[in-house]
Amino acid sequence: MSDIIKITDRAADRIRRLQAGAGDKALRFSVLENKGCAGFQYDFAFADAPGKHDAKVDKDGVVLYVDPMSLLYVAGTEIDWIEEGFEKKFVYDNPNQSGGCGCGQSFSV
Repeated sequence: MSDIIKITDRAADRIRRLQAGAGDKALRFSVLENKGCAGFQYDFAFADAPGKHDAKVDKDGVVLYVDPMSLLYVAGTEIDWIEEGFEKKFVYDNPNQSGGCGCGQSFSV
């Protein structure tokens, strides 16, 4: 299922650095409802273990887990990491979204 979400090399490097300080915790990529100015918000969080039905996304040894409800909103998304001037953030190219906020961290479908 690693092709459900695409992770660029830059994003994989950033995720690898985040995971280095988290020990054996699983990194979950999810969607929070009723958050952000556009309705849904992207979220990364560490968990003791992946959920029973989480999809596993693996990019060169970088592993993310996505819960089934979030997957409905983010299937086909490409996650990238940018560093431009003072701005450092994950960016998302989500084919499912119909709109988004200016910061790129929340979206609508």
